[in-house]
Amino acid sequence: MRPCRPFPRSSALLLPALALTFFACAREAAPPPAPALVRVELGGAGLAVASVPAAFRLVSSGPVEARFAPAPAAGAPVAPGELLLTVAPPTKSGINLIQLVKDSRAEFEGRAGGEFLGQRELVVPWGSAFTARGRFAEGGGQIEELRLFALHPGDMDRLLTVVYRYPMTTAEDSSRRF
Repeated sequence: MRPCRPFPRSSALLLPALALTFFACAREAAPPPAPALVRVELGGAGLAVASVPAAFRLVSSGPVEARFAPAPAAGAPVAPGELLLTVAPPTKSGINLIQLVKDSRAEFEGRAGGEFLGQRELVVPWGSAFTARGRFAEGGGQIEELRLFALHPGDMDRLLTVVYRYPMTTAEDSSRRF
């Protein structure tokens, strides 16, 4: 039988290092819990935002409107801006979404430094929605505004409007926000 030889010194230091590594890996911190979902009820409008996206935080809400602001991203400054969701009272004469886009164009172009940047038609589960985007001068800078017009999903006689307004920085920022 061969006699046992003691571990060389380098091996003796390696075992505790491996053990520490193993226990350090085994005790890694669990990922942080997901933030609680924020539900916003617009009781007077029969509408709710089931879960406010992480990119926004609720500023205020009422029976027919909710106001949001961009939420701070980890390690980044808070982007300025405001998002307003409103539901108009019922209109029995009908709602012409295309006319609202045309009116937005005239409003953007009628403001100081105003420019209409275009519109898009979107398909939503209950029909069509339209956007209008423009920019104008305000407070010494350029403001960009994106408007979305849709019929209320439960009451087609009510207009649902989402307006996102923010200081214009770059075209890249503009497309990312859109």
